[in-house]
Amino acid sequence: MGKPLDNKHIQVLQKMFEESGALAFGKQSIIAYSQKAKDILAQTQLNDEAKKSILALIAKMEKLEH
Repeated sequence: MGKPLDNKHIQVLQKMFEESGALAFGKQSIIAYSQKAKDILAQTQLNDEAKKSILALIAKMEKLEH
């Protein structure tokens, strides 16, 4: 709430996110929206270099842990 968190509080919050299912939901959403973005990208008129750059960004987002 606007105050810096120490490691203990960070660990407690991480555990809460995991146990509540929020973390799994977020990861599933990233995968679903990534696929949707790939499908849309395939239909665009962008050149191959632009598509390759966007796909690299999508892949990077899919691998984010926290």
